Amino acid sequence: MAERHRSKDGTRETEAFLHDEPTPGGQGETGGTLARTIGARADERKATDPDAGVPVRVRKSDTPGG
Repeated sequence: MAERHRSKDGTRETEAFLHDEPTPGGQGETGGTLARTIGARADERKATDPDAGVPVRVRKSDTPGG
């Protein structure tokens, strides 16, 4: 790990770049039900056709707003 070089006059330049704005929320898949939806579809496919070797993939209709 590289050594940090501290300023000799005591200024903190990081404060010039950081702001007190809140971090954005709701990033990524909101709701968190995507994996559950795909898993339920995979279980249903295994129950109806146990020899189907094709994996269950994500569809556009599975995502919110899709």
